[in-house]
Amino acid sequence: MPRRCSQFLAAHEKCLNRRFKYDSVQFVNAYSARHEKRMQWLSLGWLLALGAMALVGPYGLLAWSEQSALLDRREQQIDALRSDRAVLANRVERLNPAHVDPDLASELARQNLNVAHPDEYIIDLDQQP
Repeated sequence: MPRRCSQFLAAHEKCLNRRFKYDSVQFVNAYSARHEKRMQWLSLGWLLALGAMALVGPYGLLAWSEQSALLDRREQQIDALRSDRAVLANRVERLNPAHVDPDLASELARQNLNVAHPDEYIIDLDQQP
């Protein structure tokens, strides 16, 4: 060994012995404990992030009332569309060529062709004087 290195080691042997006083098993155990601590902190951080998303995320507890209000509005829209569909289905059934409803046929003829009986008066309610 070169003279410089041996002098350095001799001068700092006490310091090195004090610094590395653990044997290899204790060193591995200390490393494992530090690693386990890091993993515990990482797991805690991950759980806190999941908890925050469960609370304030797009499908979290705070958005629950907004989602239920949106669901109520959508159900009302569906009910309105179903009633409109029922009215249109009734009208289509009444226009079936096999058995046309005479009242509906005369109503459509008067409305679309502008026809009327000679003894009828026509009052247009859409126009204002």
